[in-house]
Amino acid sequence: MNEYDTLAAEIMPNYPEYSFCVTCTSYDYKAGIYGFVDEETGKQYTITTAQIAEVLPKLRAMIAEKKLFLDGLHSGEESFFEAGNWDAIATDAAVQLVMFGDVIYG
Repeated sequence: MNEYDTLAAEIMPNYPEYSFCVTCTSYDYKAGIYGFVDEETGKQYTITTAQIAEVLPKLRAMIAEKKLFLDGLHSGEESFFEAGNWDAIATDAAVQLVMFGDVIYG
């Protein structure tokens, strides 16, 4: 398990209750499977913790390139890999990257 896998496993269980721009409709913490709906389109998505881990490097790059600003979260290792720095908005950005390939809301 690499550092992105570990981070994804730490941030996702805290997210469903606080989902921000997309709505979490189901979750299986043990299996790492989450259901989401894009309220604007009504489209449903199934996302895994592994998929979140895959997009975290892209999210980190977006922060470093100042394409995305997330309070308390920076691209540096101390900030980015500390799960306590991840709020609903930051985790939502990762979920959107899986769903849409970009952060389109928020």
